[in-house]
Amino acid sequence: MKTERALACSGHVILGLLILPMTVFGQSPPAGEHLPELTIECEVERDCPPMGAVVTIGIHVAQPSKGHLYVLRYEVRVQEQAGVLGPLLGDASFPKGVSYDVDNSEGKELARDGSGNFNLKATIDMTREKLRGMTNWPDMGQQRKVVVAIEPHVYDKTASLYVTPPSLSPAFLLVTMDESGKVKSLQSYEDWVWNFSLQFKRVDFPILIDTLSRLGDFDPVGRQLPRALARMLEGDDLKPEDHLALLRAMRPEWVLHGKLGLESGLAQLLEELGAVDDAETQKEVKRLLSGGD
Repeated sequence: MKTERALACSGHVILGLLILPMTVFGQSPPAGEHLPELTIECEVERDCPPMGAVVTIGIHVAQPSKGHLYVLRYEVRVQEQAGVLGPLLGDASFPKGVSYDVDNSEGKELARDGSGNFNLKATIDMTREKLRGMTNWPDMGQQRKVVVAIEPHVYDKTASLYVTPPSLSPAFLLVTMDESGKVKSLQSYEDWVWNFSLQFKRVDFPILIDTLSRLGDFDPVGRQLPRALARMLEGDDLKPEDHLALLRAMRPEWVLHGKLGLESGLAQLLEELGAVDDAETQKEVKRLLSGGD
């Protein structure tokens, strides 16, 4: 296991929260094994551009298998194409992809509550130096900015199995490469999008559209991303063709939680945009508000 010097910088929280019974992913428990229910939080606790970011993972394990030892792990996955799992980054020992044990997630038995459940929490320093040493980066051609996902996992060491599927409620980081393909800077992706919504830069708009269109699945509740998108759509900086490009890059999953009972400024704004006299805009709004049907 590796350790890194802790990053010290200003704090800003981006929260992803997911509560799941594992069977909803079509993942059948192995014979004789019990897969627990999990509550997962993965957040960028402190954004420290250009050096990196501090990511915190917290997991509540409900109804764990008696006597089993669980550990936190994480993987770093490149976001290449929406709906498709991108490549896992590796290291010298495992160049095709590696899963890291989190050093400070030991001592889990001390966190058990009165019902036998327990909480796991760990902090990860994701730095430029760490990413520079990682392998299995895809050929990005002239692409200079790419999003990577920090994916949290729970591993049952007693049963030797993962109890979390891939791409589960990750934290997203924006990586900027130099001309030689070396990692130049690293920061919270959602902070970058939020700052973009506050100060529009025409030169960065194609980068925004490209990275949005590549994002994998995540739970939007509590995230900055839907709020940043709503801010852009209702602002005066975008041209009509920009509005359409932004709508086409968006996913119904980023909107539908608002339609299911939670307050969503993005969902309300889209309903208003659906009334404009433009067939293509109406088509994209309908796709986003109807779940893609």
